Amino acid sequence: MHQLLREVHYNNSNHPFPHPASGPLGPSKRRYVAGPTAADRYELLEMTKSQTLLEQIIQQAQHFFMRLRTEYVLDTIAKEVKDPLIVSHWNALNSPTQSCVKINILTHGYDSVCRTSMVVHVGEKSLKCVCRDGRVMHMSYEPQELRDLIFCQVSFSFINICKKEKKTLTRVIKKCQDIKHSFIIIGKMVSQYLFLIHRFISIK
Repeated sequence: MHQLLREVHYNNSNHPFPHPASGPLGPSKRRYVAGPTAADRYELLEMTKSQTLLEQIIQQAQHFFMRLRTEYVLDTIAKEVKDPLIVSHWNALNSPTQSCVKINILTHGYDSVCRTSMVVHVGEKSLKCVCRDGRVMHMSYEPQELRDLIFCQVSFSFINICKKEKKTLTRVIKKCQDIKHSFIIIGKMVSQYLFLIHRFISIK
């Protein structure tokens, strides 16, 4: 509100200087250089249209409540799900009607191997999520949609970790020459693999 009032006060107190009486009557030099690609009067009027103070206040209020809902959903999921760890980083430089939060999903012991990240853009009435693979998903103001998306990303994170463990297990089996030593290593890795599957089922 104070920001909008300061902007209105600045526009009211800082008017552009009037055109001098000795100025040229025809088109200016810039208009001559622009030629046929120059903007006409109607295009310039469309560019100078601005929203009223009430419309800007309503948009900022909608964005404020949308951001509160997003923060509540992220904090609630972070409290409910202990493993994997869900970390949210809010961007400090935001516009009055646009915010950005980066979500990292980390699993203890596998954070260097597999990390799932996504960026959520919080607007006025909707959310836009950009995943790590480049997919873009648009969501409405309903908190349940964001909640379902995060749980889906958690499941994908466990699936990717299981794939990494499978590749590592395959390489170990091929490289091990000693049968007894290979069985010990395979037993440890299979136990870790089953533990990951158990955690994945408990999350679902």
